Amino acid sequence: DYAKARHFYELAAEQGHAFAQFNLGYLYDHGHGVTQDYAKARHFYERAAEQGNVSAQYNLGLLYEFGKGVPVNKEKARHCYGLAAAHGHEDAQNKLEKCKKKRRPRFLFQKKEMNIHVSKEKARHYYGLATAQGHDNAQKKLEELQK
Repeated sequence: DYAKARHFYELAAEQGHAFAQFNLGYLYDHGHGVTQDYAKARHFYERAAEQGNVSAQYNLGLLYEFGKGVPVNKEKARHCYGLAAAHGHEDAQNKLEKCKKKRRPRFLFQKKEMNIHVSKEKARHYYGLATAQGHDNAQKKLEELQK
């Protein structure tokens, strides 16, 4: 029951519980039991992210990457993904870094127009972290970088 969950998440969030703040953000982000509201989602994700909630950091990056309730901001998205990746978030690690065969460093987004230059060293680092967690796609990308 989303209404009950929201009630208890709100009580815990007011007490500063990051997991509850993340969950409230998720409810508003996806419209589960509430009217979808990206501004409220961002608010709760930011509160949780400031306390180190890795999933909130990643989801906040998604809001900025895709312009959900905020203007598209590649730099803020990159920053959020970087925070999550540094704490072992596999999707953030895999999303963060990619290097094309032309050896032109790129920021890995689903859309090619979201191009941010990064170093091959950082790409190796993040792909290495994701590979260590068993992410097959990251292993392939790491092998491409070695060529």
